[in-house]
Amino acid sequence: MVKRDFVFITAWIGLIVGPIFAAPQLQSQTLFSPLTAELFGRLGNDIPLSSSNQADICMIFLQAGIILDEQSPAVYEQFLRGVGRSGVRSDYSDTILMAMKRYMDANADLEVAAQALNCVLEQVDTRQERENLLSRSLGPLATSNPVFASDVAAQLGLYAAEKTDYAGAAAQFDYALRLNPYNLLAMGKWMELTEPATANAAVTEKLIWDRLALTVNPSNLEAVMGFAQTAYHAGLYEWAADAFAYAAGLYEYLEPGKRLHEDIALGWIESCYMSSSRQTQCAAIAQKVRDSGVVNPIIETVAALAAEKTGVPDQKKQILALAADTLQQQGGGQQEGIYALKTGWFYCFGTEDPEKALAWCNRVYTQEPNLPAAKSLMAYAFLLNQQTDLAVDYAEPLAQNDPVAALTLACAYIQKDQKEKAVELLRGVLSKPVSLPIMLKARAALKEAGSDYISELSPGIIETGLKDKFGKQIVPPFIVPPKLFKAKLNFGGEEFFFGSPLDARLTLENTGTMPLIIGKNGMLTGRYRVDVDIRGDIRKKIPALLEGTFRPSRAILPGESVTVRLDVNTGELSRLLFTCPQASVDINFTLYLDPVVTGDGSLSNGVDGTGLIQTVVRRKKAEMNR
Repeated sequence: MVKRDFVFITAWIGLIVGPIFAAPQLQSQTLFSPLTAELFGRLGNDIPLSSSNQADICMIFLQAGIILDEQSPAVYEQFLRGVGRSGVRSDYSDTILMAMKRYMDANADLEVAAQALNCVLEQVDTRQERENLLSRSLGPLATSNPVFASDVAAQLGLYAAEKTDYAGAAAQFDYALRLNPYNLLAMGKWMELTEPATANAAVTEKLIWDRLALTVNPSNLEAVMGFAQTAYHAGLYEWAADAFAYAAGLYEYLEPGKRLHEDIALGWIESCYMSSSRQTQCAAIAQKVRDSGVVNPIIETVAALAAEKTGVPDQKKQILALAADTLQQQGGGQQEGIYALKTGWFYCFGTEDPEKALAWCNRVYTQEPNLPAAKSLMAYAFLLNQQTDLAVDYAEPLAQNDPVAALTLACAYIQKDQKEKAVELLRGVLSKPVSLPIMLKARAALKEAGSDYISELSPGIIETGLKDKFGKQIVPPFIVPPKLFKAKLNFGGEEFFFGSPLDARLTLENTGTMPLIIGKNGMLTGRYRVDVDIRGDIRKKIPALLEGTFRPSRAILPGESVTVRLDVNTGELSRLLFTCPQASVDINFTLYLDPVVTGDGSLSNGVDGTGLIQTVVRRKKAEMNR
């Protein structure tokens, strides 16, 4: 019965629009029916696409919708959705491009546009023709929809790079970034193709990249750690401390129940120590690590140094004494060598106890004589015990690659009044990432050798570059991802009647402090699924009534929202409501954003902690009158 009705409708639409397609002179007699146009659009998108014939029928319905309402953006959206879904093989390129021109504005769904444009590109035979088509489209798109135009410019950049036109490629990627600063593909490729003029410029670019990546996805731990580490080595210690604090909160969210990662804690406490306004936070960070059952010798040493610097010398002694007792008790078993190495390091750079340093370092070296770290610590222990010649013998072979060995050898050179050699070694140590206690000793030794530490980087210049890009707040406070947005599924009311379409709209509000970017690299990719549970006179569950992806044409600024129309008047739900007019039903809609299957086989939202997005609407039965 359904098949016969479908054939009838197809024949009917052919009778209506066939003469228009065949006879251009009749097109001046404009047909106009918005409701019929919307119906044809839905029918075209509901046709199962199991053959090329059905794809052609789908396109007939969709084109008819455009003819019946040439002014409605919704009709063009339905057409473009159908094009992307059907993957048409016949050449509808002119119609698709015309529809895109009418559809593309600041409210367009970029996923719809991208799929339609891909269909056009697949009809083109050569790469050069595809490039020409995109080049012709770029100008108009830059005016109507800069974010989509940014994607097109980035694709043109990739085409140019394929031809080894690297200057042209860099220019396209730069243009793409000016159209959309959150285009990470363009940013990454532009950085690959351009050479920073100075060291400051290189660091600024790296910080901008990581900060943009964090804006696009606030759950990107790699981005925030990259920013934190780069900011620290650039001397931007407050930004580094803020970024490591963000990373600590994010890691706790991503890995619930796990202890704070030592790399995060170490970077955090070192940044706070180097920031004059954050030194008092060092004690709390060290305690957080201790509370997780870990005693890290470097973290304990930094906490002790911070206590001393903030005028609490008794606290320094207490920290060092407790850490020494704990480290000594941890030895034994399969990890005895690791604990002995940590304890030896602590007595070298924490308590600076010559006797215990030598004893523990010798213990490690006896067990692992070929371990470079054991040999370099042994050299430093000899230095603490005034055995300079032995220190040189042990350190010299390792000094090129081991910072402890280089520091040891430099201090020995200073004692021997070979200060030029010492300065060269110490500058090498300070040019590499090293732990804070070693860095402080290297700087002190450099000053003793009659030189000063001068970084090639200028924090002020880098800071200005980032503030010009992001404003005053460079590192936002960490907010758990579920609190960064609110999602609601609205129907404009709780009741509707037979024959009335359901007007479903998803509203996303940005409740965070950064722009909310929805796309494949974002915290929210835009994928969704709608499940339906019908109760009342009819009981029916319809899983995956609607599945798709949306991508808004703009970043959602803090406090703003975006609305996405979801056409739930489709599939089994549409047929059931139409064929059962006298049924009174409650329809429970559940929407999943970035749906994932959990361990127990149920569905959940991709952002962990997001509550269910549900709405119930009621359809009253139709009263049948004679």
